[in-house]
Amino acid sequence: MITGNESDFPFGDALSPAQLDTETGEYTKLAAVLELVGEHEGEEAEFQLVVAERFFESS
Repeated sequence: MITGNESDFPFGDALSPAQLDTETGEYTKLAAVLELVGEHEGEEAEFQLVVAERFFESS
């Protein structure tokens, strides 16, 4: 549970376009998650499954 202003997510001036692409042209994790959000809009269970498979494969 997040209380007060405690969060691991970037916000305000901590969030920038530089977080979306790396210099190598590969997507960052943030860009990948945003893409998945668009692909699975309105399908929360499917989105959670895809994120779990992609980022938490070993758990």
